[in-house]
Amino acid sequence: MPFVLDPCGAFDPDLNAFWTSGSTLLASTTLTLYAHHLARFLDFVWHARSLPHDRRNWRAVRHEDRLAYNYWRNEDPDGPRIAASTWNNEVTAVAQFYAFQHSIGNLAETPIRLIPPAKRPRIGQHLRTADRPAELRRTKLPTAPWLTPAEYRSWRDVGVRGYGSNGHRDPSSRSRQTARNAAFADLMFGVGFRLTEQASLLLSEIPRSDASSMYSRLAVPDSVTKNRSGREVLVAERALRVVDLYVRSDRSDAVQSAQETSSYTTVRDKLMLDDDGTFRSASGRRVRSTDASPGERLRLYRVTPRGLEPAALWLRADGLPMRPRTWQGVFIAANTRVKRLGLDIECNPHKLRHSWATITLAQLQRRYNSLRGEAAPAAMIGDPLNWVSRRLGHRRIETTMVYIHNLAELEAETILRLIPDTEDLVATPPGREISFDSLGTRLG
Repeated sequence: MPFVLDPCGAFDPDLNAFWTSGSTLLASTTLTLYAHHLARFLDFVWHARSLPHDRRNWRAVRHEDRLAYNYWRNEDPDGPRIAASTWNNEVTAVAQFYAFQHSIGNLAETPIRLIPPAKRPRIGQHLRTADRPAELRRTKLPTAPWLTPAEYRSWRDVGVRGYGSNGHRDPSSRSRQTARNAAFADLMFGVGFRLTEQASLLLSEIPRSDASSMYSRLAVPDSVTKNRSGREVLVAERALRVVDLYVRSDRSDAVQSAQETSSYTTVRDKLMLDDDGTFRSASGRRVRSTDASPGERLRLYRVTPRGLEPAALWLRADGLPMRPRTWQGVFIAANTRVKRLGLDIECNPHKLRHSWATITLAQLQRRYNSLRGEAAPAAMIGDPLNWVSRRLGHRRIETTMVYIHNLAELEAETILRLIPDTEDLVATPPGREISFDSLGTRLG
């Protein structure tokens, strides 16, 4: 749970009541992001005002402060000049905070000017503010960044596995835990998990590798998903083999080393997982492992013939569970290495999720159209889109429709590339050398 201190180190219970109120119905990762956005804004107000401390805290903020912050973040030549989408997220976080404080009577009015909703708002719906930049109000074609299979393989092999751009092992690479990191990336690219969902997996939840089946089913519990969107996903046999290799190599070595040094016995706040799959929570009640929160899952341990062992799938080199923030560091390090070797590819966990959705939707739609006997794609509001939406855990089909625009852009690039080189009347936009046919290539 995040909390915010003022620059003097003081803790304000009224300010921090926002995180524990439950009124925002936000995931823990979103709350942490909101805390960063709010702290950045309040820091700006604190340092920009030449007033006593009690007149530049969060209670004294006025709409003029928001306008000054807007200028610094978006227009000031010496400012950060952030993206419009980032600004909108910051405004939403601050607006949610002040709307909460106003609703419980801590403030007479909110410094954020809100646009009244046209209809009754949904639970957890973002507040609409008047501070959204004009470019976000215009209708535009939304797309989601994604990687082709070839781009992903290049990023993984160079950034994660430590290969050189020539395809051979780079002796200067300092990459560690490559089996673990490659397995994590492959699973995310092949399933479309959110970062917290995949980082919270337990070893017992991974299906056994079965060479006789192309896919295995994996149940994602409500307790680790956004909006409690528990679901069942399909994991390719190849991805399971890669995960199994990590379990038998890097993970096994890390657990054995920690057991030999008795590291697990000194871990505080352990939650012991019994043979029936339940544990006793801090309040003393029995809880099923499928109902454990992401934080509780990182504290689960079980007794094995060799001693204590974490129940979590993904472990650090010292045998302790990997946290989502640590995985962010793995991706940052991989991107740094890829850039240093001259490859123009950047990746993050959510881009792998977008990649799975885009490629899967293209494959399913092509098959769907062939079964219907249609040569050209029809409107993608049928079974393929619904199937992908359910596997992503989206509450609304409209959220998944962003991937239709990815395919529309890809189709346009493909068609334009069919124009002979002698025809220079149409300027071909820069893009990837890829066609719909190449999307069917297996990740090799």
